[in-house]
Amino acid sequence: MSHTANVLRRHLPILAFIFILTMYIEMAVLPLIYKIESEFNASASEASWILSAETLGGLVLVPVIGKLADEYGRKRVLMVFNKYTQCQSS
Repeated sequence: MSHTANVLRRHLPILAFIFILTMYIEMAVLPLIYKIESEFNASASEASWILSAETLGGLVLVPVIGKLADEYGRKRVLMVFNKYTQCQSS
């Protein structure tokens, strides 16, 4: 088996999990759009920008988090962002 096939076999489940997790997080906001429309008197098109803003925020943060993980270690950065997410959720 070639080196590329071994790397793909090892990393494909991780990439699939990240993809599914990302889609789940993005879709968690979807039911809130109707509430946001009523709370802020926004139109449907204005409220739908929330999904785009969330996606763009993630797009900007991924390279920054990657650089921090390279500099300070993956585990430490993961724990910091997990604590941050946990504090925001409660």
